[in-house]
Amino acid sequence: MKRVFSVSKWHEPVENPERAWFNLGYPSPRSGYFGATRKSGSKNHGGIDIFASIGEPIYACLDGEVVSAQYRGKTKTTGYGNTIIIKVAKEDLEACRNSYKLEFPNPFKNGKGEVEKGKGFGDSDERYLLYAHLDTMLVKKGDKVTAGQQIATGGKTGNAETISSSKNRHLHFEVLSSRSTEGYYDLLNRENPAFYVNFVKADLDKQKYNRD
Repeated sequence: MKRVFSVSKWHEPVENPERAWFNLGYPSPRSGYFGATRKSGSKNHGGIDIFASIGEPIYACLDGEVVSAQYRGKTKTTGYGNTIIIKVAKEDLEACRNSYKLEFPNPFKNGKGEVEKGKGFGDSDERYLLYAHLDTMLVKKGDKVTAGQQIATGGKTGNAETISSSKNRHLHFEVLSSRSTEGYYDLLNRENPAFYVNFVKADLDKQKYNRD
């Protein structure tokens, strides 16, 4: 695939990213990992949950183009809320891959858990970054963005507002090789974003006061 964007360096989606710990109302970070990490391994989570207070700046991780900036529902099946999707260069993304090791590869009796990627990821040369549950969206479809540019503020839209288990303010973040968000619960065309986001140790005292 011909390069469209110039080389860019990774910028974290939030400053000093922490895994969201209180999505269930008590310390349970595993539910925010990528893979079969919910309901004892019987339910997939198609991205990672990063702690983000309401109004906290959200940033473009790489140079790219906004291909979608819209509200995407609040039901269990379409619960992204305010969502931004940015197309980035495959080469830029791959150059930012870190040395992350799966932390919960098989914690359940069924042998399932956190995984590296889902079916279909990498079948195309396209790469997209998805940011969900946003409050204010500061960009629109067609905008060119640069790494480190603020694109939104953290929020609780979509199922982060309506589903009782979503009690911790967080950014839902995905890495995809397709613009389509279909196949969420099958992890279709998705990769574990923890191979790019460089987490710091979670501040539990800070997080516990930012939940319902």
